[in-house]
Amino acid sequence: MPQRSRRSAAPPFAQHSPITEQGRCDVDEVKASTAEVASTPLPQAVVLPRRRGGFGDALIVCIDNDAAILDGMVALLRGWDCRVIGARTAEEALTRLEGQRPEVAIVDYHLDGGVTGLVAIDGLRARYGEIPAAFLTADHSEPARELITGRGYPLLYKPVKPAALRALLGRLVQLAHRPVR
Repeated sequence: MPQRSRRSAAPPFAQHSPITEQGRCDVDEVKASTAEVASTPLPQAVVLPRRRGGFGDALIVCIDNDAAILDGMVALLRGWDCRVIGARTAEEALTRLEGQRPEVAIVDYHLDGGVTGLVAIDGLRARYGEIPAAFLTADHSEPARELITGRGYPLLYKPVKPAALRALLGRLVQLAHRPVR
């Protein structure tokens, strides 16, 4: 059974009521005053300070030949309090690092020109010594997995879940800060 508000300037809103004793549903018309709705104060926006996500300004080098993926990785890692050098090739990474030793390398397995990320890591390690590294790839083949994990590198498959990458990056940054024995 319809119930009407005494105020009539507002559009009706429907609300389903329980089944009536005749076994059918009835729709109550509820009218709300747009003046009341419009005059209701909105809560003030609360601005929270940005959480600095715990990687303490770690220098990460990211190598991926896909510009869109590289840009996304760089943005994601910077949002986690990392300094990031993004490059599409190993040579570009070495140039852009300008002598700075990266703490971690995150590398795509398939790079341009038939070069693999394994070659890129070898180049970084030849210049800077042992660097914790991980691979990202869309290649789910057994040979690719065996080549990467056989050399002791962790592997994440694209599309990469940010939570998995963050957990892996945390372990790699810890490795980078272990004292050398």
